[in-house]
Amino acid sequence: MTTARAPATRKSATARPIDSITGERLALASPLFGLLPSDTRDQLARQSPTRTVPVGAFLMEHGAPDQDVLLLLAGSARVLNYSASGRFVSFATVSAGDVVGELAAIDGGGRSASVLAITPCTVAAIPGTAFLSAVLASPDAAHWMLQKLARTIRSGDSRISDLTFLTAEQRTCLFLLQWERQVSQHEAPLRPTPSIDVMASQIGVARETVARVLGRLTKEGIIERRGRLISIRNTKRLEELASDSDEA
Repeated sequence: MTTARAPATRKSATARPIDSITGERLALASPLFGLLPSDTRDQLARQSPTRTVPVGAFLMEHGAPDQDVLLLLAGSARVLNYSASGRFVSFATVSAGDVVGELAAIDGGGRSASVLAITPCTVAAIPGTAFLSAVLASPDAAHWMLQKLARTIRSGDSRISDLTFLTAEQRTCLFLLQWERQVSQHEAPLRPTPSIDVMASQIGVARETVARVLGRLTKEGIIERRGRLISIRNTKRLEELASDSDEA
């Protein structure tokens, strides 16, 4: 699988401590913590230092032995893995309210992926053992975590299926359709499409291939490009290209 080049700078997870968090803020930050009893939340908060992480620094790195569960309070980060050659593949983007790092807390293993700050981030680092004990003691919180893990597995299965059965052109078309739907569902204003490097890393395609497909789609009038803004002009045709291997 061809992936994108890694960011030029790999900073360690340099962080600056900030004000401590409260149990109430935990509940407001993520639905998971709202399912816990207030005294349990307060106890977790007392054990969970908060810190800021600058752009380009890692919140956690693949294989690291630490087992803290991180709650993003502000900012966005990219979940990714690096190859031995320094190329990377991006799995997802996480933002405020998301919880990452729970796998290490559950099975005691090393980090399964790296998480890189793409904007300045504020995180609360919850000790893995305390997090796991709190979740297991609450049926509602345990169910929430099971649902999160199930979504992760489904997403992984879908990604494997796409990489196995879809051509590079189909994956590019599908990415554009999914991006448009994501923006529409959140009623977000028109915003730049991810860069070609980011698109390539997320769908497991060489950036040159993505650029070539975008050029073709533009020439055929299926999409319109204005800088980083991409507008779909012929959704039906794009859907056909995404699903028909003979056309893609």
